[in-house]
Amino acid sequence: MKKTIEKTEQVSTLAERIKALRLSKKLSQADFAFKLGLANDSGAAILESGACAPTAKVLVEMAEVYKVDIHELLTGKPNPAIENEVESLRRLKHEYRELLNKINQAVEALSIVDGKISVRIRSLDSVLEKADVAAEKIGKEHGNGEKKAG
Repeated sequence: MKKTIEKTEQVSTLAERIKALRLSKKLSQADFAFKLGLANDSGAAILESGACAPTAKVLVEMAEVYKVDIHELLTGKPNPAIENEVESLRRLKHEYRELLNKINQAVEALSIVDGKISVRIRSLDSVLEKADVAAEKIGKEHGNGEKKAG
């Protein structure tokens, strides 16, 4: 079973959260310590045992290397600022979907209107062609009649 800091609610101490982070990344203590720039793997063991608290530098390194929030790492609770941002993004996503739906409806309506306009234009073209044929016929008839009279 894959453990992550986010899903491990029973992890109550910083030391336990550090260990849960390492395990979630499937790293040995040596690899974990190396990526954090600790002198040796006993540094990770000390942090995980709670015998020594991590320095601010090590906490920042953990956050950057392992893509975790320092607030969550320290408290075991989600960062309220991040939660607010996530909620804002959800609202924006919802608004974006609504706007996209409205745009799609407008495009569909324009397509229908465009289709009706195209049908009317074809109809007018047909009428104009008939009018041209009739005018040509009338012109020929009048032209022929005037020539006969002259």
